[in-house]
Amino acid sequence: MSQNETNLPAEEAPQSSQTAKSPKKGFFRKPWRVWTLVLVLLAVLVAAASALFPQTIRLDRVARFFTYLGLNGKDGYGHIVFDANNTNDFAAFSDGLLVGSESGLTLFDLYGQQKAVVQGSLPSPVIQCCDSLSVCYSPGSSYIAAISKSGSTVMDQTVSGLLLDVDLSSDGYMTYITSESGFKSVCTVLNRNQDAFFKLSSRTSYLNACAVSPGGTYLAVAGLGEKDSTFTTTVTLLRTTDALTDLDGQDSTAVRVELGNQILYDLKFLSPNRLCAIGQNTVTFLDMSGEILATVSLENRYLADYAYSDQGYVTLALNQNQAGDKYELLTLDAAGGELGSRYLGERVRSLSVSGGCVGVLTDHYLESYNKKLVLLDKTEQPNPTAQILLRPDGTALCVSSSSATLLIP
Repeated sequence: MSQNETNLPAEEAPQSSQTAKSPKKGFFRKPWRVWTLVLVLLAVLVAAASALFPQTIRLDRVARFFTYLGLNGKDGYGHIVFDANNTNDFAAFSDGLLVGSESGLTLFDLYGQQKAVVQGSLPSPVIQCCDSLSVCYSPGSSYIAAISKSGSTVMDQTVSGLLLDVDLSSDGYMTYITSESGFKSVCTVLNRNQDAFFKLSSRTSYLNACAVSPGGTYLAVAGLGEKDSTFTTTVTLLRTTDALTDLDGQDSTAVRVELGNQILYDLKFLSPNRLCAIGQNTVTFLDMSGEILATVSLENRYLADYAYSDQGYVTLALNQNQAGDKYELLTLDAAGGELGSRYLGERVRSLSVSGGCVGVLTDHYLESYNKKLVLLDKTEQPNPTAQILLRPDGTALCVSSSSATLLIP
């Protein structure tokens, strides 16, 4: 070997033009990228097809199949027995059934076992629930009970005065109205730890309905007063951060909206700054400046039932004639805009809403719709069924006088 020649390292040695191979370049160099792209495109196509053809392509049915695989039909599963009472109230809560009775509040799991019990006097129990919390009270009494999603007791107490109304926001803030000595009404707001942080008193007006917004920022109360020798309902909107303790104070920054000669049955925040007021003559939608965004007249129509969704809409069941065989379903968003309407040729016996799904029990069928009221499922009514409770996954609890059965579409 010549002294001028140098041995090159193997990685630096030049390759022959005949044996050198050009490396693969571009997206297809790695096969996993191709499969990822295929899967993403497939998911997009399935989602689009499901949106366009909700009755044909049902991803929720696939999810239910795998969720309840091996459970549906299992001995004892999906059947709950409780003591019968005409005053009982019910709710689907924490993957089970919540029963409010004269003797207290009981949470059952889907095997029919008691998961939580709070004992107290509830002559006419009324239950309200959000995802994390359930509360039960009896109008005209002083006892209130609340259970968390885990089954722990978070309220078991007697409040000062008689309870007139209770509201629970979608994220667990609570407000209630009491009739107390020295005032016509007192409204209290509690945070998510059930600690009172705002209280409002009224010396001149009887308050009968209240609502607290998600986050606890706004409070709405409804009261019946007199104007020009005519009774009128006024909704008062205020911030819980304001230093306001007397509703009748002259320096009040509260916004007042008159809704005419009618009684309000219920108030509910459908979003952090949109309020729905269910009344005797109208269903009204307001923002926090007091502007009326929309009004649905109930003239010549009877409001048979209504239900709120945590997705920010309300569903109404309206009786169209005196014979009671023609009903209209109507879904409205937080500003009162119509999402869907549907006429039924049967009496609506029970209405339930969960997430983006609406459940209706008629004299012959149990039907479920999306929030635009497109029919999803239709099943012959399981007998005997007095009430349905829709669950977030599209299943329903069919409740009779002393038992409940899980229906899996």
